[in-house]
Amino acid sequence: MNYPGATAAVGGEVELRAFVGRAIDRSARHGIGGEGSVTVFTELLLQYGEDFERSPLREWVGNILAHPALPGSAKAGTIRERHEELTQGRVVVKY
Repeated sequence: MNYPGATAAVGGEVELRAFVGRAIDRSARHGIGGEGSVTVFTELLLQYGEDFERSPLREWVGNILAHPALPGSAKAGTIRERHEELTQGRVVVKY
């Protein structure tokens, strides 16, 4: 398998599969379902860290993820949109 870009920083096939498994589990814990929303959330975890430790919006992200009334798709989309507004679409963390 070939992993372009930032996914190569995760490691080889075994490490990447483990990362994706953790991302899917974390998505489910926050009520994020559906292929598109899980993909968006996984991409965010890849760029900002599995605990959003590299995000300048870490606390805000935690509040969004913990919000009991927001649907999962809204959580993933809102987090992505806010980061894109802040960064103007640039990758903040270079791998």
